[in-house]
Amino acid sequence: MTAIEPLFAALKEIINSSGDLSKAASQAEKILSISPQDEDAFYALLCILINDEKIEKALSLLNNEEKAKKYAFEKAYCYYQLKDYERCRKTLNSNFQSPKPEKVLRLESQLNYRLENFDKSKEALLDLLTNHSNPQSNWQTIINLGAVLTSDPSTTDQMINSFIVSHRNEMEKHDMVYNVACSFATVGDYTSALKYLEQAEAICRKNVDAEDLDSELSPIICQKAFILQSQGKTDESMQLYNTVLKNKPSEAIAAVANNNVVAIKKVGTDLFDSFKKLKQATSSSLDSKLSLTQRKVVGYNNCVILMHMNKGEQCREQLKLLEEQFPHEDRFTLIASSLLFKEKKASQSEELLRKFATEHPQQSERVRLSLAQIHLNKGEIEEGIRILTSISHLQNKAGMVATIASLYQQIGDTKNASDTLISYVKQLELRNLNEEQEEEAKQNLIHIAHFMSEQGKYREVAIVYERLLEIDSNDLFTLSNLVIAYSHFDTKSAERICNQLPALNLKEEEDFSGEELENMAAPKLSFKSQQNQEGESNAKLEKNVSQRNPKTKKKKKKLLPKDLSKPLDPERWIPLVKRSYYKKKTRKGKMERGSQGAVLKQAASGSVTVTATTPSPVPIAPVASAPVVPKNRGKKRR
Repeated sequence: MTAIEPLFAALKEIINSSGDLSKAASQAEKILSISPQDEDAFYALLCILINDEKIEKALSLLNNEEKAKKYAFEKAYCYYQLKDYERCRKTLNSNFQSPKPEKVLRLESQLNYRLENFDKSKEALLDLLTNHSNPQSNWQTIINLGAVLTSDPSTTDQMINSFIVSHRNEMEKHDMVYNVACSFATVGDYTSALKYLEQAEAICRKNVDAEDLDSELSPIICQKAFILQSQGKTDESMQLYNTVLKNKPSEAIAAVANNNVVAIKKVGTDLFDSFKKLKQATSSSLDSKLSLTQRKVVGYNNCVILMHMNKGEQCREQLKLLEEQFPHEDRFTLIASSLLFKEKKASQSEELLRKFATEHPQQSERVRLSLAQIHLNKGEIEEGIRILTSISHLQNKAGMVATIASLYQQIGDTKNASDTLISYVKQLELRNLNEEQEEEAKQNLIHIAHFMSEQGKYREVAIVYERLLEIDSNDLFTLSNLVIAYSHFDTKSAERICNQLPALNLKEEEDFSGEELENMAAPKLSFKSQQNQEGESNAKLEKNVSQRNPKTKKKKKKLLPKDLSKPLDPERWIPLVKRSYYKKKTRKGKMERGSQGAVLKQAASGSVTVTATTPSPVPIAPVASAPVVPKNRGKKRR
């Protein structure tokens, strides 16, 4: 028996019984002092320090190149814990090749999920299920796969349904059902999302102990509140957020709930309370608990509140930090532009927007919309149209098309207005639409057809009604209007479409020729009643008049002072404004009404009125709760 064996036994006893990691680290260091080359003691100390969250001290043990290579996974994990994701990625890539160990794949999936590289995260998780299948850990892998599906913006309904079918056995766990609900919320299917959230809540209430129930229900209720908020049911969502906050949830859930409560409030109201809530939500301790998207939105909302509180310098400091993390985010440029505009620096504000739009053409949608609004407010309609038409991916949106066509109409350019509408009609996708989308498309096309008809452009009218037939080929309204449109320039097509109309079901007695119909005299309309009806009505009128009581003239009541004992005002005959004791009421200057820090109209020639779209920021956006991602720390114990 060697001298260090009792020390190892004591170390094992400390870990298994008391769990005092500081004491365990001291014991491991004691072993290393006796036997510095003992690899078991070294690895035990490394894992103890990681478990005790003394990451920097653990990393200092690996400054030796040989040690760093031998314990590459532990080194990568230390970088991950320190949020040095780039070094973590490089360490993994340089030391591990396929086939990779299970612990490496788990860390890779977590790292890529944190960096929002969802394809790589999904690839690592699928590799785990294929090459490291383990009944005890598979459910965690599948739940994480559901979390990736939730967060990936490229997720579709078909992908979610395929995932549910593939992992039906795991749908008995509330974490799994919750992630499926979040996935449906990601694609905008709020009906399915609410259904699965109700199911997750029921499973959670059934299977979770009472002491853990509130903490497990918090993300489910918070996500339900977010969906109701997205549907415009703000009162119901506010009640659910308050319920979550009363139960004192985790920091991340509280941050999401506080942010979304601020989002419900009208911008400019209750600013100090909103400021306190967002101050908690932007705490540095939440950096590792919120996703990048969540941190970006919470930070943006915080800047909006600071701007409305007239805390310009503080707002700029926060913007600088956010722009370092998210250099291509256009909303931060909008806030910076708004601050300049509030300081009556309109030209600098506009120049900032123009610079961002030039440098980041793919990420400047909102910025260019703001620039267009500025030019329209100045009366520069042609420049506004030029900017709007440059946003290519919005050209198939009904609102954008209607705006551009309306602007062309304002400058008398009906040709381009018609071309814009017809281009939209030809590109409009009419397949695989739900009932609501189909009705919206139908109404848009009918309005366009009406506009073209007013312009006398019947060829374009025919194009519109031909597209309407793709929605319902037997619609009588569409067919009859198509016949009318074709009749102006193509009689053969008009006859062809007319033959598709159903025949009129006339009775035999109603049968008459077209010639008789044309020669038939139009009926004469008279506002006078028949003679007998007129006599009866006159008799009734005379009777009613005779029964009326004669009007009696009422005497005007004399107005006397209430108290005759008081002396009468000697100036009572003089107009009030000319009496000696009259004091004119002075009116103070008219105050500007509105929220604190509201952007006012600039008092200068050629000034711009700032609206909700220029350059003041968009309304505060809510953030969905982060999906459940169980953490696998990859720690080992002796």
